[in-house]
Amino acid sequence: MLKERLVAAERIAAELHDAEHAVDQAIVKIAQLAATLPIARIDTKMSAIVGQEAVAKVTQAVAAAAGARRRGLAQHHICGGLEFPPGA
Repeated sequence: MLKERLVAAERIAAELHDAEHAVDQAIVKIAQLAATLPIARIDTKMSAIVGQEAVAKVTQAVAAAAGARRRGLAQHHICGGLEFPPGA
């Protein structure tokens, strides 16, 4: 029984690591987009009004992804607190 639990714990840890990496990659991509929007506006000499809503939305997306990361990291504390009873 202990062996099965250890295998399950290893599988959970691997999935958690993969999920954290995916969220980090999403944050990087969204942040790159957030940087590209004003650069493109400047390069095309468009008014600051152009694309403002897009900049606001993508900035919110970065914040949302950061929140997802924070909640995902909380899983370490939750999963780390699991203990197996003696003889399990």
